[in-house]
Amino acid sequence: MDTAVANVQIDSPRTRVTRWDLAQGTSTGPHVHPFDYIVVPLSSGLMRVTMPDGTQVQNQLVPGRCYARPAGTEHNVRNDDPEPVSFIEVELREHPVRPSALDEAGHPIGVSVQFTPPPPLQALHTQGRYVQVSPLGRQHAPGLWEAVRDDPSIWTYLPMGPCRDVEDVAEVIESFLADPGFVPHVLTDLHGQVLGTASYLRVQPQIGSAEVGGIIYGTRLQRTFAATEAMTLLAANAFELGYRRYEWKCDALNAASCAAALRLGFRPEGIWRNATMYKGRNRDTAWFAMTDDDWARIEPVHRAWLANTDPAQRTLHAFRLSEAVANALTQ
Repeated sequence: MDTAVANVQIDSPRTRVTRWDLAQGTSTGPHVHPFDYIVVPLSSGLMRVTMPDGTQVQNQLVPGRCYARPAGTEHNVRNDDPEPVSFIEVELREHPVRPSALDEAGHPIGVSVQFTPPPPLQALHTQGRYVQVSPLGRQHAPGLWEAVRDDPSIWTYLPMGPCRDVEDVAEVIESFLADPGFVPHVLTDLHGQVLGTASYLRVQPQIGSAEVGGIIYGTRLQRTFAATEAMTLLAANAFELGYRRYEWKCDALNAASCAAALRLGFRPEGIWRNATMYKGRNRDTAWFAMTDDDWARIEPVHRAWLANTDPAQRTLHAFRLSEAVANALTQ
């Protein structure tokens, strides 16, 4: 029997991510996972799973509909579909769920934390497949103006703006640079054209918490692979440094921002009523956050989604990130 093609995409102390591509009639071969794992289908198809005792189970894969499997059971997966099938296996080398604890009186308490505060977050300088993330500077004002000038609605839910010319944009950049609580970034395409901004803020290394905000997405950046990748790169950097909590906050009436938070894997934590005022109006603030446990589950989904995008297309054919992230968080 022909063997399927396996490609290990990530192999870290926390997770191992393997992409499997199975032509019709090929199989993975008998194997055992030493860790619990999640399967992320990239395509639909009919799979036959054979157990050591010969028992066979058929699974119908649905793109983006993740499912979990426990460690330790030998199995062989065969593609019984007439079309090629692909899926991602994410092995969880660290269990992502902390156990509960009780004190001597039987009251539930937080588990003991062995925690070394991470370093303060610095401006990131990195490049992905679609976007570059670099420190924001005054020199980026003309480029940022070109990115935002055609869409005044960008400023509706931001405390600054609307910006009417490059001088206004320069003032926004100056305010970011002058705020000691901001770590601002410029987002550019791979040729250096400015697409938008994003910042770390409210960084608290002593408790391992930080927020992403100051997000200004120009017209060319909105609803693109680059927009998602920028958020992935910033989150990955914070968690890799040892942060435990990563926050997202927005006006509760900003439906697009709330949807983006959920799509990326931030969990809703409630609404702070009358939280602040800006532009002469009230703001109820919607709170979202992800923890290091959440990120252990969803980072492989982010990476799989980005690895299987087509730079020539604006839409993804394999699976929806929002569905795959939601499924991973409920496993």
